[in-house]
Amino acid sequence: MTRKVKQGAGTFLLKTGLLHGSYSYLLHRHYPTYGMYKTGLEKTTEEIFQERADVLYRTGEALSEALQKLTSIEKSVDRIIEDLNTGTEHEKSGTLGTLYARVNREISRYNKAREHAKLRYHYLIITREAMGIRRHTWVDEVYRIPPRKQPVGKTCE
Repeated sequence: MTRKVKQGAGTFLLKTGLLHGSYSYLLHRHYPTYGMYKTGLEKTTEEIFQERADVLYRTGEALSEALQKLTSIEKSVDRIIEDLNTGTEHEKSGTLGTLYARVNREISRYNKAREHAKLRYHYLIITREAMGIRRHTWVDEVYRIPPRKQPVGKTCE
């Protein structure tokens, strides 16, 4: 089964299973006869490497999505805290207590999302270790997990 993929001015018939931009894709793109003369071992080895790449991609993508969710919740918390800091009109209308309750609910949501992101981070490290990748310094830099937030009391800063 093939599908058409737009590429520049023309189209290229791409076999399903080849990722656009992957090593296999480039080989098939530039050497149309590549793969016709591979042995069973070479094909199996290529499939194993492709699976390893896919697993790392999916694990990293899950962590990235968890961190994006965490960032959006953090922005929500910051907006509510900003409302609390400019709370002179809220004190008069009596909504100050509801703002404190709302910000604490969001902080609780943030901390739960943070724990989920930490779990995804550990899954990525475990996956890398299982594949024999031992250095994770760039993972620490790219996928930094922010610290926990504490519930807000009556003094909000």
